[in-house]
Amino acid sequence: MATSNELIAFLLKASQKRFHSYVDDLKPEEFEKQPYPGVNSIAWMLGHLALTDRRISAMLGAEVPPLPEGFESKFQATRQAAGQQSDLGDPKELIALFDQYRNLLVETVTKASAADLDEPMPNPHPLFGTVGEAAAFMSVHAGLHGGQITLLRRAFGYPVIS
Repeated sequence: MATSNELIAFLLKASQKRFHSYVDDLKPEEFEKQPYPGVNSIAWMLGHLALTDRRISAMLGAEVPPLPEGFESKFQATRQAAGQQSDLGDPKELIALFDQYRNLLVETVTKASAADLDEPMPNPHPLFGTVGEAAAFMSVHAGLHGGQITLLRRAFGYPVIS
């Protein structure tokens, strides 16, 4: 039977692969398109996912590489309608950052002790109570944003991904 660490790592890797199937064939200009006013672009989603994976890795004690200047302020969730999103960065670089921090999270979760995973979240969250639960949720988080991207893909004329 797989350990909790192995299951969380599997979910993180599987959602990363699926996420790549949504973005790898997009044209650079499609990353900054917002389908409706107030809705986030794919570029923003990529940066946001990298930021949240990085944050969970840090909570688990990983040494996290520094972010580019101004990155956090560009991709922080605000719980408000998105403004105009342009100049968020090169899509290839955003994908690379997502991969860097997702791979770090997988590595960190794999090495974490049961006590590390059971550590309470520093700030309570309604969807998860421990850092391990937050790490597992990052796979759902990528899936949530991936679902948004599937709608954009259809609007751009791409086929359904099965």
